[in-house]
Amino acid sequence: MRKIAILVLALFVFLSLLPTQVLAADSCSLIGEPSGFDIELDNRSPSHTVSFNLGNYANDSYTLIAGKASGALFNTALDARTPKFTLGQNGTYSNNDGTLTVQDTTVTWKITDEATLYNAGLFGDKVVYVKLFDDGGLVSWGYKCTIGSFTVTEESTGEVATSCELKVWQERGGEECGVETCMENGGIKTYYEATNMKTSDGSLWGGWVTAVLGGPGGIYPDQTKQATNGAVSGEFEAEGVGEYNIAVAMGTGVPYVEYLCPKRTFEAVDDCNDSCTPPGDLYNPGTSGPISFELCEQVTEETKDKCTDCFGDNGIWTAIGCIPIEPTSIIQTIITLGLSLGGGITLLLILAGAFRLSVSAGDPKQAEEAKEQITSAVIGLLFIIFSIVMLRFIGVQVLQLPGFGG
Repeated sequence: MRKIAILVLALFVFLSLLPTQVLAADSCSLIGEPSGFDIELDNRSPSHTVSFNLGNYANDSYTLIAGKASGALFNTALDARTPKFTLGQNGTYSNNDGTLTVQDTTVTWKITDEATLYNAGLFGDKVVYVKLFDDGGLVSWGYKCTIGSFTVTEESTGEVATSCELKVWQERGGEECGVETCMENGGIKTYYEATNMKTSDGSLWGGWVTAVLGGPGGIYPDQTKQATNGAVSGEFEAEGVGEYNIAVAMGTGVPYVEYLCPKRTFEAVDDCNDSCTPPGDLYNPGTSGPISFELCEQVTEETKDKCTDCFGDNGIWTAIGCIPIEPTSIIQTIITLGLSLGGGITLLLILAGAFRLSVSAGDPKQAEEAKEQITSAVIGLLFIIFSIVMLRFIGVQVLQLPGFGG
């Protein structure tokens, strides 16, 4: 009985020594409306300012922490943190994560920490919680309450300002086929190659990186590799039809501080139906590997822009200009060139016939041959024009071929 009493007494003493803030409500009791919370920020915003009044709390020392984890949890390496401050003591405090200003019980924090205001976009929008801790917040039981939160929107799927060049492809039929055109499901190896990976200071990264892969079945196991001169490569297999994504992060730990190659997405289907184009940079859609770059570098300055635009429109640049690779566009180009050549030849034949007629010197035979040449040239031109009209009529009215009339 004495042992039980001693045990109960020890338990009572232990509980009485626990900090009272463990029992505090999760949401802070603020005076007035705070600012800078419940809003959406653009990804990679240079700074964000929050302000609030802690007049309901004692004039003690506190620390603010901003990070992805809610409640008492925090990440000492990645979360933004203020210097220790005391309510009621006016002053301005700065560190690498931002600048804190205290005016009586009003606290204003300008957050500048890049990791806090950056969202790689692999898992949707990122919610950042701003929390109040006692005296330095070095342990989880120093947590008092959550002041509020704001959202950093997902990385844009449009143009991304990055130095990284990312190519993803499959080998089908002995060719390298970029996933931007089609990715085929069914145990086919998919390869990726990231080059020109640079850190925020502009230097090529040569340390450890992690390829973060996602698919319809969930997140793939991370692939940790050693980058060489800003380049890394690897492979994986499509495990189902649907959307896949890939990003390359600096380092080996989760969450990642910096993404050297932001997320890019592509679709996997059951059958690509022999659709295949060379792999291009996923951050610059319209490029098809190094072919367009190398070819357009060999043309004159006057035609270089036209050459680049040609490859951007999925065409092939030739000595006679841009030739499209779509069947409909090819037919239109052939018809246009045919009419132009036919008209030019007809004009030359008419001029030649007129010249022969003018120099016939009254010779009935030469005059007759010249007239026949002119007549044949005009009839040939009319035949070319009306043959196109007849083909169009037959295709639309008789055979009713889809798309033949457009």
